[in-house]
Amino acid sequence: MSPGVAVGPSQGGQKQQGQDGPLQPRKKCVNGFIMFCRLNRKPYIRAHPGLSSVMATRELARLWHSLSPDERRPYCLQARRFSRLHNRVIRPNGDGDGDGDGDGDGDTDPPVPLQLLLVSHAGTLGGSPLPP
Repeated sequence: MSPGVAVGPSQGGQKQQGQDGPLQPRKKCVNGFIMFCRLNRKPYIRAHPGLSSVMATRELARLWHSLSPDERRPYCLQARRFSRLHNRVIRPNGDGDGDGDGDGDGDTDPPVPLQLLLVSHAGTLGGSPLPP
């Protein structure tokens, strides 16, 4: 190593130094659907006892596909913040939040609660909405 050369993370951003020492690939970023499932799978399963996690995810996927882009947006932004916080690989696709600062994590309204989504999209899912 030559003197005066800074040592830090690689410029490509594909690997990071692990605690053991060897370089390990960074994990992929979390997308909006994954964040939607992380936040809503457990409440959905609690409201539908006996439903497997796979079936709950399928029902949540149907609900996700029925959501408008405005309803999906808070989950996508939350996923991007999570990925940035946990040093995940993030696609450089521009601003993404429309505030013009280039960070993609603008201040938006919080996600609509699952109960309200289920009621407003009741025809999309085969099951009944969550109890109050």
